[in-house]
Amino acid sequence: MRQHRLVRATLGVAAVFVVGAIVFAAVGQRPADVEAVVAGGSEPVDGGAVAAGDGAVHFEQRCGRCHEPADFDGWARAHPDAAERGEWLGDVLQGHFPPPEGEREAIIGFIQRSIEVAQDVH
Repeated sequence: MRQHRLVRATLGVAAVFVVGAIVFAAVGQRPADVEAVVAGGSEPVDGGAVAAGDGAVHFEQRCGRCHEPADFDGWARAHPDAAERGEWLGDVLQGHFPPPEGEREAIIGFIQRSIEVAQDVH
């Protein structure tokens, strides 16, 4: 009886490692050009495109608990230069709860485009 519990526990732990390895392999992404993101773009240099809505979705999933798009106005005032703001956003994202590189770029691109649209309206 005791041996069966040990075998089941060992198989359970092994299954967790196998599933974890599969998930990490599936999520892994090639790094994209950071310069494109700093300027507000979302397309990696290698030709892979990030869909326009991905940044909004990733922002909501990763940042939405504490931040909302209404915060962008304050960020734009504090960092009026788009390139400097892009670097600042990258540092902020890296500093707390860093998302995977592809999501990071999409989030920064979404924020930058949202600020540009808001500034064009005013």
